[in-house]
Amino acid sequence: SDLRGRKVRVVPDQPLTDFWRVAHTAPTPIPLSSLYDAFANGQVDAMHIDFENTLKQKFFAHAGSVLESNHMIFPMVAVASEKSWVSFSESDQALLLNIMSARLAELRDTYAALDPQFRDELQAEGVQINTTDESFFAEAAALWEQKWARLSPFISDLKAEAELLTGGSSI
Repeated sequence: SDLRGRKVRVVPDQPLTDFWRVAHTAPTPIPLSSLYDAFANGQVDAMHIDFENTLKQKFFAHAGSVLESNHMIFPMVAVASEKSWVSFSESDQALLLNIMSARLAELRDTYAALDPQFRDELQAEGVQINTTDESFFAEAAALWEQKWARLSPFISDLKAEAELLTGGSSI
């Protein structure tokens, strides 16, 4: 890919770091709070980030262009500590699960509608958006999935759910 050898900012997360490594980049974990300065001063060449943050954090001001690849999903989850969770009654746990499931579904639908708007706003700012298809990261995706399907039993379930939610399109 055109990103070979580039320093790509990633969320400090092992699966994402592994993806960018098999994509032949130099994955560089940097917290979001430090990213603007790191990108502006050249500590990283690129970043794995959505249209919303590219726009709202003004990362586009230092980017020559944006690559729209749609190569992976970024899962959203609700997390509770085990200590807190076991302190709730079964009925309260069920209530929380129902509320959070509904809220996460709402967030997913909201972002599906907002993402094209953020893209349009970036274009209105004069940002060049280059679009690629799944072949751009096909090799990296296959290598990543080969490794992580063994490491996490949830990968195949997550992929199946994503395909169901997207009408069967690949991710």
